Amino acid sequence: MHLIFDAIGDLLKVLLSAVLLFWTFPALAFEEKPLKESAGPNRTISCVLRSTADDDAASVRANALIAHHCDTLVSENGMKLHHLIEQPKSRTETADDKSVCDGHSLPPFNLTEAGKAWDFAYRQEPDMLVHYHAVIWPGKGDDADCILSDPKLLDEYLIWVAKRVDQKRQHIASIDLFNEIFVKFSPLTENGNKDPWLALSTDREDYSHPDIFGQLFHPSIPGTTPEGQIQWLVEVVDALRAKLDCAERACPPLLLNEDLLSAPYKRSARKRQAILGLLHVLEDAGAKLDGVGLQAHLFAKDGIDADGLSKFATDLGESYELHVSELDMSSISYLADSAGELEKVHAKHVGDFLEALLPHANVVRLGFWGLSDGQHVSRSEFSPPGIKDPTSTATLYNDELETKYVFEFVEQKLVAHRLNPPKVQR
Repeated sequence: MHLIFDAIGDLLKVLLSAVLLFWTFPALAFEEKPLKESAGPNRTISCVLRSTADDDAASVRANALIAHHCDTLVSENGMKLHHLIEQPKSRTETADDKSVCDGHSLPPFNLTEAGKAWDFAYRQEPDMLVHYHAVIWPGKGDDADCILSDPKLLDEYLIWVAKRVDQKRQHIASIDLFNEIFVKFSPLTENGNKDPWLALSTDREDYSHPDIFGQLFHPSIPGTTPEGQIQWLVEVVDALRAKLDCAERACPPLLLNEDLLSAPYKRSARKRQAILGLLHVLEDAGAKLDGVGLQAHLFAKDGIDADGLSKFATDLGESYELHVSELDMSSISYLADSAGELEKVHAKHVGDFLEALLPHANVVRLGFWGLSDGQHVSRSEFSPPGIKDPTSTATLYNDELETKYVFEFVEQKLVAHRLNPPKVQR
């Protein structure tokens, strides 16, 4: 009897959701031309899916907007190792507590969020592609770092990743193999000589020398020396390619995804140089990556380094793809006279950013960190300091899912630099 009542309750919940959805939003159609059509056949449009709620009208409508504009989906947290590790509902700090490494076996993985996001992608007509974010992200908790530093657990984890990719291999567009492996710096402050990016003696450093990476790598990357850390990265690339059987089968592009590359900071310029140097080091070691993910978190107070970005795309050359990811704009520390002024600043920065990069044929993906303000991470009560902003207007659509001034700039730049030539050759 309880099962019958539960089933009736579930049915009423679905019906109520449908009524709410179509009462609040009469239709799921959108007037704007899909950005994926403006981009051309060889440049994809992606977006993170933050909410997989299917019983909330606003989330359903916002996700329909993603399906309208994008051909590639990113599960924001679903595939990150520290999110996959299933945490106990309660934990007491006792001597009996054990870390993942104590058991020398992988813990249960929680695939709830990733499963919902990927199912959303595969329900679309036609199916959306999926960008896998992210395999290796150092410094995200003791258990995750333990798996990365234990050779046995790392091998088991990469086997698991390869199996997950193989389940929908034809739909996996690309993979962030490494995510934010360099020392972080704050875009809002400068820490003088405490910041290794500023402590470098000159802009003409040899960014392929191990000593440089010893200063700039995240300290959680396994290895007791810079040479050892580089060797660890090489072994990870080789291991995942072997487990994916890339020698015999087509493989998704493996990327290095990094943040804070766009602003006119000396640190951002040096970080771009460090990425180029590391790519060459890995290639010389026989562990060539396929491209770079450029997290496009723009800041209203700073603008962008258009010349530096364009040069970075040129320096990557034809054999490396450039994936623009997480495009948005933060208005933190920017004092605008009006909302209208902020919208114009937003449009200008995004327009300048796209004008710097979209003319380059190796820019094969334009990704957004949400399409509508209401679904942006800064609005979440769980957002960390420095990101949380209840008044954020970081995206292309407002809370009512109406286009903002910046949308026209994005559409115009995509059309003006529509990518018809073949993609870069790997």
